[in-house]
Amino acid sequence: NNVNIGSAIKASNNTWFYTDFSEAASVSGSTIVNLATGTSAISDTLPVSTGSRTSEAGSTVLAFSALTGSVRTNFTAGDPFSPSTHGLTMGCLFKKSAATGDLGLIYYGDTAADNHLFVRADFSGVNVISIGEDTGSSDTWTNISETISDNTWYFFVVTVSTSGTLKASINGAALTTYRTDGTAPTPTDALFGLQGDSYNDNDSDHTFA
Repeated sequence: NNVNIGSAIKASNNTWFYTDFSEAASVSGSTIVNLATGTSAISDTLPVSTGSRTSEAGSTVLAFSALTGSVRTNFTAGDPFSPSTHGLTMGCLFKKSAATGDLGLIYYGDTAADNHLFVRADFSGVNVISIGEDTGSSDTWTNISETISDNTWYFFVVTVSTSGTLKASINGAALTTYRTDGTAPTPTDALFGLQGDSYNDNDSDHTFA
């Protein structure tokens, strides 16, 4: 079940940030707390911004009262995770907002065109998840083939390998390859966040669980 899957991710020595809003400790004051317990866990937190833990259909989620791009932290020491060396996997359980222009979902990297991995909803088509990753000079956006609906929960995972191969999964399906001609991000002064992106646009108010 999802609890066991989450527990495995939480305790993995390869996990640097993990949180589960069903756990009370996930939010402390004005910050989202990293609940990862493995050897790679970091001390960084994310600001809650306009979000708060609330009950929905018997579960506890993080809902937002307004558009925001401020749920992020800046790793000012540079890129501590080296996707070009180790690869990178990001994922979230989310409910897409129905609002027009509600785009940013989850991201990691800086503002250089070849140094980030961005995930947006409806960016290049209605009800589509799009992944923006570098080609060395400008963003290439890859649409994930599944169609998603407003106000519906999805578990989304994206991976980029050290060679730049891009794979994604929705709702626990096997990872599917969507690109093989990219390069792995090599960000410095890297941002990790939910909602929006490091360009300070595409603010969103998706709900996360």
